[in-house]
Amino acid sequence: MHQPVHQYGGPFYLDSGTGSSALTCQAMLGLSYALDWDGWLQMYRHLEYDQDSDRPLQNFSFNGLVIGVRFSF
Repeated sequence: MHQPVHQYGGPFYLDSGTGSSALTCQAMLGLSYALDWDGWLQMYRHLEYDQDSDRPLQNFSFNGLVIGVRFSF
């Protein structure tokens, strides 16, 4: 008899850099659960831009909940 594999996880992501902006950074942290054939993911994300002073939008940020579901065949 096949026993399903239950896996819990704590995914995270951290990114920071520059380019056409003075600084961009984002961070995500969450929980995940997976079986053999499906799984779910729930994370919180924060994204921030620090633009140069000559840009119309100089400093702004986004944050909120990220939810995902996975199905494998």
